[in-house]
Amino acid sequence: MGSPRYLLNILKLTKRYGVKVVVETNASEKRKREVLSSSMIFINSSRHEHFGINVVEAMASGTPVIVHRSGGSYCDIIDRY
Repeated sequence: MGSPRYLLNILKLTKRYGVKVVVETNASEKRKREVLSSSMIFINSSRHEHFGINVVEAMASGTPVIVHRSGGSYCDIIDRY
């Protein structure tokens, strides 16, 4: 997981815009699938990530994905057209 400061900024934004966020660490594969398949959207804000298996897992769960415009998730996986 990222820095506590980064997480606090994310949580502040979600509160401001009334967005429900789930933050879980060390979730089981079963729990991860449950969360992904019941989510309205998956946001991967990691910058310069190499590939992003979490993006592919979210897409496989049928969850729409938003990624940062850098790294493999944007360049290699997402259909930008």
